[in-house]
Amino acid sequence: MAEESTSRLLTAVRPAEVHRTVSRTILLRILAIVLALVTLLALVGVHIVRRSFPQTTGELSLPGLDASVTVTRDASGIPMIEASTAHDLFLAQGFVHAQDRFWEMDFRRHVTAGRLSELFGPAQFSTDAFIRTLGWRQVAEAEVAALDDTTAGYYQAYASGVNAYLRDRSPTEVSLEYGIIGLQNGGIEIEPWTPADSVSWLKAMAWDLRSNLEDEIDRAILSTALDEAEIADLYPEYPYGDRPTIIGDSATVTAGPRPDEVRAGGTLDPNPAAGRSSATDGDLAVTSGLLDLKSTLRSLPALLGISSREIGSNSWVISGRHTAAGAPLLANDPHLSPSMPSVWHQVGLRCREVRVECPFDVSGFSFSGLPGVVIGHNRDIAWGLTNLGPDVADLVVEKIQGAEVIHDSGREPLLERRETIEIAGEDPRTITVRSTKHGPIVSALDGAYRTVLDASVGETSNPAGNDEQGSPGDDPKPPTHDPQPPDDEEQSPADEEHHVLALEWTALEPGSTAEAVFAINAAADWDEFRDAAALFDVPAQNLVYADREGNIGYQAPGRIPRRGEGEGLLPRPGWIAAQDWQGFYDFEDLPREYNPDRGWIVTANNPVAAPGATVDLGRDFDYGDRAERITDLITPLVAEGAITADDLSRVQTDTANPFAANLLPVLLDLDAGSDPEVGAAQELLRSWDGHDDSDSAAAAYFNVFTATLLQEVFAPKLPEGTPPTGGSRWYLVIENLLDEPESPWWRDGEARGRDEALTRALGSAWTTTEELLGAEPVTWRWGTLHELTIRSSSLGESGIAAIEKLFNRGPYEVSGGSGVVNATGWDAAIGYETNWVPSMRQIIDLDDFDSSRWVNLTGTSGHAFHEHYADQVEDWAAGRTRPWAYSPQAVRRSAVDTLTLIP
Repeated sequence: MAEESTSRLLTAVRPAEVHRTVSRTILLRILAIVLALVTLLALVGVHIVRRSFPQTTGELSLPGLDASVTVTRDASGIPMIEASTAHDLFLAQGFVHAQDRFWEMDFRRHVTAGRLSELFGPAQFSTDAFIRTLGWRQVAEAEVAALDDTTAGYYQAYASGVNAYLRDRSPTEVSLEYGIIGLQNGGIEIEPWTPADSVSWLKAMAWDLRSNLEDEIDRAILSTALDEAEIADLYPEYPYGDRPTIIGDSATVTAGPRPDEVRAGGTLDPNPAAGRSSATDGDLAVTSGLLDLKSTLRSLPALLGISSREIGSNSWVISGRHTAAGAPLLANDPHLSPSMPSVWHQVGLRCREVRVECPFDVSGFSFSGLPGVVIGHNRDIAWGLTNLGPDVADLVVEKIQGAEVIHDSGREPLLERRETIEIAGEDPRTITVRSTKHGPIVSALDGAYRTVLDASVGETSNPAGNDEQGSPGDDPKPPTHDPQPPDDEEQSPADEEHHVLALEWTALEPGSTAEAVFAINAAADWDEFRDAAALFDVPAQNLVYADREGNIGYQAPGRIPRRGEGEGLLPRPGWIAAQDWQGFYDFEDLPREYNPDRGWIVTANNPVAAPGATVDLGRDFDYGDRAERITDLITPLVAEGAITADDLSRVQTDTANPFAANLLPVLLDLDAGSDPEVGAAQELLRSWDGHDDSDSAAAAYFNVFTATLLQEVFAPKLPEGTPPTGGSRWYLVIENLLDEPESPWWRDGEARGRDEALTRALGSAWTTTEELLGAEPVTWRWGTLHELTIRSSSLGESGIAAIEKLFNRGPYEVSGGSGVVNATGWDAAIGYETNWVPSMRQIIDLDDFDSSRWVNLTGTSGHAFHEHYADQVEDWAAGRTRPWAYSPQAVRRSAVDTLTLIP
């Protein structure tokens, strides 16, 4: 019966049902095969991704060692390297840096040598041409050649460690990125590392912190359309009477209530502004050479960052007499463009026995590719850095005729050299780099600015026929124009005089910063620290200091030019010798402070001292919003005493918007009339505490209002290429104009003065915020607008979504903003996305180094999908820090992995 029943069931099935059953079976089998293939590909992909992950446990042979080296890593993957000799210490650091970050190192050396086209093809040719024009690699090689034997030995040991890691490893075993690049351009051969590769990175960092070059360009462009009074409105003097300097009696100056004390109906007298002449429509013609140069600067790779007054840093040091433990506390958070991985690699370097031959017991933040520790502490002292921002770069207008440069003292030959740029997939191209005694020629210059320049120096403009751009062969073009080969010179007659721009910059001459890193790492007291600082010539930094004896200090090092008659605010005529630099200040002439009576020192890129109190460092400094807020927060803490690292962590992550303090009272007093959007805006702002917190609806709206105000009131009155970008300078511009309600800056075809312009912007910003975040203010969040995506400097903006997803991380909602202590900056001319950040945070406790607090932007590893690739981002975004063991016993307790390197 059972068999019969089965037979009947089978014969009862219709053909269509059989077909469907078979189809389902086939589909299931196909799906199983596809899933198996996907799984196999995923496993292969995982293998490819993971094959470059470093070995962090067990033993490895490292040729060149004198003795064994121990590398312990904690739960964050941060290495502590212990060795018996300095040679072994830096050999191992090179090995570890290559383990964690070699692609980053290799990409950086291609950038700094002007060799990106070798990796990415012709799209990077113009960038390479500009870097070759500056000649970073040649300067680095000259610095290496000048190193003393001991320092040269450190760099060579480091390079040997890098090369030992690379030996017998294929590119894809070194990093995933080589596989991605290889798919497009074929196989890549990794070159051995050299000391010059390390030192070249210092030039990139100097470029990142290049002071006022963009301001100089912008002033030059503005001068073709605005008069001196109007430009002075847009570049106001630093308010020394209201905002602090770093040292001297004015270091404690502050003014006005804090943003978190602003409430509805509050009043605040804004700073009185000087009278100004009426703005005119003017001739909005701009100089193509200046605009092209500015475009060049902005188009360089992201690892070099963006230059802005907002790019700076915070650091401060508190004397032990104000702290709970009775020893100094030192805080630092440098502000740089975000990159994946972070620009910093955290590392400890310990000689097993500290002695003259092996003087290092140092922990902190390093640059991958560079031996030593850049910011951190050793067993005796701690230090931090912020950008000093002196005027160390000038654009120089040169008169060229044929192959000669014209000066008031005669003529000099135009210097030339050839550079050949290898290009993936194409034949090499050769460019001619031309230089004057001031520096390399970086752009041509057309008539609009030349007319202004000639008038300012009392000369008659050249004939109209000479107002055209010089020969393409006479200057390497920016990215919008390929540099022309030398055989194109017939385009400009040899006897025709024309003008070009040269760049004079202290970083283009060999310096000694490559030695300073090791000297600071080994310093044991204030005098040794200052001796080391004297070597730190480029980039010039504010150095804050503390030691275990309870001393605190400040030193401004750097190669600072003594200026002639020129101020450095605009491109200067190169043919007038009296405006040339007249040498450089001696180190002993530069500002310093040691154990000030107030018991603390704050640096936030604000001026070092009031005018005349020190040597002339320049005029383009941050306008002091961060410095003022930090001073405001520290002052009551000092009065109360018993300051802790947690107190300083709260200061580092403070989100008070400096613009709100002065502007909110004015906005809340405006007559909304019958406009419901203006009324709603005022109601939202009335309960706001003035903080740019990520979950704040009012912060979102206020920052949209700020951008709207800049675009409606100022942008239409400015020449092309100089949009209002926001930040502390623009905040001060507006604050000054609040006291001039009838100023022409406020007036246009729709607004007759300040109140109408502000009211219009309130309404426009409300509409814009609804478009961006929706119609319900209860859902608005500043963090939604102000997201941070951390992108790979090399492949993070490839235009291929799948590749970008491999290497980028985010977006993350972040608090803070421009001019805010928690400096997650944004550019009002571009959008609200975060584009510079506190790249790390450290708070060093000189009483107990193990109690210090640290956090990096991303993580230790540069390998995508490694557990330490982005494991610190969430803590960083939330304002949290992490402990990091320093003492030998704490290092042993916190060790998760231990790797022994043997000879």
